[in-house]
This record gives sequence, C-alpha cells and structure tokens, in this order.
Amino acid sequence: MASLRSLEHPHFVDTIGQLDLKQLMALIQDADGLLASSTGPLHLAAALNTPCVGLFGKKAPAWPERWHPVGLNARWLAGETDAATNSLDIPSEAVWEELNSLWR
Repeated sequence: MASLRSLEHPHFVDTIGQLDLKQLMALIQDADGLLASSTGPLHLAAALNTPCVGLFGKKAPAWPERWHPVGLNARWLAGETDAATNSLDIPSEAVWEELNSLWR
C-alpha cells in the first residue's frame, strides 16, 4: 500500500479502515470495476454486478476452484505464486484484458 499511496494519483483514494459495510458497498456499486484478491470486496462486487476480476494462486487453499466470485460480471485469473516475492505471476496485460472484456 505504501507504493500506491506514494503515487498521488487523482483517482486513488485510500479508504482502508474508514468505511463501514454499507459505505463500502456503495463505493463498490459506484465503481467502474474492481480488481482484488479473493476477499470480501471481490464477492461484494460480484453480488452487486460491478465488473470485477479476482486474482488467485493456482494451489489450495486459495485457489479459484473454491473461492472464485460468482456473477455475470465476475472473472478471475490464476497464477503461480513466486515464493521469493510472495506475488502472483499474472501478466498485467491479462488482467487488463479481463477488465476490458467486462466493459465491452
């Protein structure tokens, strides 16, 4: 989060820990899209029909076969986890294509 906060982008607003559930749902419902790991906000977006893409590792227990979002505007991608960086090997181009396909 520190690297995102340092961007000072006009469309980035840090709301971590500042919203109750109703406020978070309103924010997600108004969003053009949501990109998240397998978390509650991802599933809220799917339920609210907000275009969303979930990022998952390929292995249990955090795999998409069990935890993927369910909805008409929900997609997910899975990648191998890099043990050294604890990040997912999912190309940003693939993430963009999934989001873009939901906006078409």
